[in-house]
Amino acid sequence: MHEACYDCVKKHVSQAMVIHEEEVGLGYPEHIYRVIGHLAEASRECFEAFPEMAELLRKYRLMVMEDPTTYPDYTEFLIYLDAVIAAEDAEVPVPKIPPEIEPEEPA
Repeated sequence: MHEACYDCVKKHVSQAMVIHEEEVGLGYPEHIYRVIGHLAEASRECFEAFPEMAELLRKYRLMVMEDPTTYPDYTEFLIYLDAVIAAEDAEVPVPKIPPEIEPEEPA
């Protein structure tokens, strides 16, 4: 398995956000595959150290695959990721995933 890299998670989620909002949002629907790929890579980057975060990113990926017009809360996820990185740097417990960044379950 791959060693976790939260900076890489941040890079991939940031790329997914930019492509999703700018490229897909401007009428290039084929770019959704790049969004999906970046979310998959972000999940892979944290799976070993933080499987709950990897699962959250998987949910985002599946949500986007189901409906490319829906957007995960990328910004709030990145804010949370910064809190995780800070906690690990300070060697304190990592904060739990806030419920507000969890995607809603399909009806």
